[in-house]
Amino acid sequence: MALFPRNRISSTTYNSRSAATLAAGATFQGVAEDVSSYGSVGVSISSDNATDGILTIEVSHDNVIWGGPTRAIADTRFAQPPMWLVVEKYFRVKYVNGTTEATNLSIQVHYSRNSDITLAHPLSETLLDEMGAALTRSVLVGKDATGAYRNVPVDELGQMAVNVHDQTTQSIDFFFGRLDTLTTLSAQADPDDMTLSLTSATGFVAGTYVGVFSASDPDVVYLGTQIGAPAGNVITVDTPIDQTLQNTSAIAGTTINMAVDGSSTPQIFQIGPVGVGSTSVVQITRIMGHLLDSTAMDDGKFGGITALTNGVVLRKNDGVMKNLWNVKTNADLALICYNFNYSDKAPGGQFGANFRNTYGGQGAHGVVLELLPGEYLEILIQDDLTGLDDFRMMAQGHFRD
Repeated sequence: MALFPRNRISSTTYNSRSAATLAAGATFQGVAEDVSSYGSVGVSISSDNATDGILTIEVSHDNVIWGGPTRAIADTRFAQPPMWLVVEKYFRVKYVNGTTEATNLSIQVHYSRNSDITLAHPLSETLLDEMGAALTRSVLVGKDATGAYRNVPVDELGQMAVNVHDQTTQSIDFFFGRLDTLTTLSAQADPDDMTLSLTSATGFVAGTYVGVFSASDPDVVYLGTQIGAPAGNVITVDTPIDQTLQNTSAIAGTTINMAVDGSSTPQIFQIGPVGVGSTSVVQITRIMGHLLDSTAMDDGKFGGITALTNGVVLRKNDGVMKNLWNVKTNADLALICYNFNYSDKAPGGQFGANFRNTYGGQGAHGVVLELLPGEYLEILIQDDLTGLDDFRMMAQGHFRD
């Protein structure tokens, strides 16, 4: 009864080699062996020092005509074992050392009757070109409305149709604002209320942009604009309260019209954390703005006033300032923004310019401006813009999942 041959190591008189020096450019030539009882071969080459070389797996049907694939060995210190499936009857190795003498270089050949060899490598291991790899073919399958599983279809070019779904997290529309005053609620505000009772109304005037940050939930914020002067410490707002805001909730009074004088002291308008203690991450996908002026606009001006000296700067403040752009004229804005349009007085009123600087989406920058808790996006006003009637900018985006 014939026995199946066991896996075995080739002897040093054939294709394996004991550790010894191999000179630069020298060749180790193995001796033919009958491997008809084996299905695969593994070859390990190692040395004490870093050398390279070319390994040839030589195979033959008749032990006369030889041929076979080569494998470049980049660094013999790693002893990565190339492996092959062998169908020919005869086998031998040939190894040509590179330009560096290899010390204690050994070669070991392992014959296996197993049908498959799978190589696995530690995740932290350096990947080399000569490492073995497994090829896999994957098929995407989905369940249809009837519950049946079907292969995902492709078009005539073999491309799969993809529908990109928007996020379902809360969207945001934040004006850039300059913080002018801080106070707290002196009484709870409930949904649909149109007034807010403040601990102090100092600094709150008609047109103040009001932000209220819930004392119980740092991710709950109310935004609205003050109507008229305060009645004592009570202010009226233009947008009804949408969620309960507890007593002592923080209130910020801000200016969102950036037509201010920043020529002596730069003025900072910003968007940032939703509330103290918030862990929410904001992703800004676009920045929009408008300019209003009683004077006609053109590309050489900023709005309707003379081109700026220092410019309007957009920057990110995450503890380290990162300038994103600086504009001094309408032409600068048009160059940065995909959308920039002038609006004529029709027939009276004000001249205007509207712009949109998009970041998210592959047709734009392809990235979003992400604000982690404690980070800000800022507009820096460094010139006198009081000649403009109005200048506002808004950031749009969403909270990250």
